[in-house]
Amino acid sequence: NQFLQLDPNARSQLRDLAGKVLAIQFTDLPLTLYFIPTRDDLQIFSRYDGAVDARLRGSSIQMLSMSTSAKPADSFFKGMVDIEGDVELGQRFQDILGSLDIDAEERLSYLIGDVAAHKMGNALRGLLTWGGQIVQSLQDNTAEYLTFESNTLPARFELEYFYHDVDVLRDDVERLAARIQRLTPLLAADTAKAAKP
Repeated sequence: NQFLQLDPNARSQLRDLAGKVLAIQFTDLPLTLYFIPTRDDLQIFSRYDGAVDARLRGSSIQMLSMSTSAKPADSFFKGMVDIEGDVELGQRFQDILGSLDIDAEERLSYLIGDVAAHKMGNALRGLLTWGGQIVQSLQDNTAEYLTFESNTLPARFELEYFYHDVDVLRDDVERLAARIQRLTPLLAADTAKAAKP
């Protein structure tokens, strides 16, 4: 909330979400956080018994990767983070927090000095980059294993070949159906002529 006080734009955007409840559930930790914007601040609870408007579910590394990503929606499409309920609320909330324009390093420098704040900032940026690289590497290695070693998933070229064959088969069936439709009246007429004495 102290950070939000420094960014009036984020505070006004959160006011628009007042009364909504967003749950962030960490799958690798016994932790769910409930974010509830009000007219004045952002309340955060570790327990909440009411209805939830949107729920994000993923590991702490996946959540970290999503929060630092230039395209956070990719986390949903790639299956890294699951979302239930109001998808737009989850996206708006992430956009608001992701667009906070606060120089945390500057604020920290008042407490611990410029040099120490800069070193802490570099360490945090390095940690976030490292976390993102680990997530990307894990995704790539898992996809490679499932595709090439365990043969659980088909390779991209196999899928493209399959889709091409399906398109060709669909076109062939449509042509055959059109041909049968054209020939049906002729066959009916021939059958009627043959039935006459």
